[in-house]
Amino acid sequence: MNGNFKDHLYLWCHEPGVYDSIPGLHDSSSCTPAEAAAFMGIDNIIMVSYGGSPVPPFAPVHEAFSHLKHVVWSVIGDAGCRYDNREGFVDEVISLKGRFANVTGGIMDDFFHEGRSPFDLEAISGKMRRAGLPLWVVVYDFQIGRADVLEKLRQCDVITFWTWDVKNIGSMERDLTGLRRSFPEKKIAAGCYLWNFGGDTPLTLRHMAYQCGAALDLLDGGIIDDIILLGSPLVGMKLPAVDWARAWVRENAGKR
Repeated sequence: MNGNFKDHLYLWCHEPGVYDSIPGLHDSSSCTPAEAAAFMGIDNIIMVSYGGSPVPPFAPVHEAFSHLKHVVWSVIGDAGCRYDNREGFVDEVISLKGRFANVTGGIMDDFFHEGRSPFDLEAISGKMRRAGLPLWVVVYDFQIGRADVLEKLRQCDVITFWTWDVKNIGSMERDLTGLRRSFPEKKIAAGCYLWNFGGDTPLTLRHMAYQCGAALDLLDGGIIDDIILLGSPLVGMKLPAVDWARAWVRENAGKR
């Protein structure tokens, strides 16, 4: 690990309240991304459009993030977002970089989701490269065996890996180590959920400790470059995993 642990830690963010209707949660939160990051003690965020919001202009939203070190913005949002072009919000993210020095990347969420309209990855990647902005992308454990996915990952700069269902969390270290072997030149980030989205159930503290511990070991070992906690709309809910993760961040804050 180069630098401080917190330099390599990101909070995945959406607008407040977007998870309130998720089955099984039985709770709500009005916590904003900036408030969630402050509560968790995290200095870097990934701000992603969810269900079609936010949409450009992003600058008014970004004003609340001016104190953060790094902000990665949505080039392509979750599968619930729709676009009238094949390049998502790439031009908007590039324009943000010109106004805010802490905009340090753009991310494509659910990029490999079946049924999505095709995006022009070559155009997106080319624009981001010319702007000097790394292109991040989401890939799930059940997608990394697909040849078409692996080929498209080569056009991205940062691969964020997610184990969708906690029942498969035991393969996390093997999967990330395999990604490193396949992409030695790429930055790789390990995604750690605060809720089991694949099973609509809370994460046990045992599972929370396992995935965060595994990610930290892989970071120390140079297998991955960053860790992402997901996500801000869960902060403020009565979830033991959130409180555990907050304590974990504090415990490791000074680690180098």
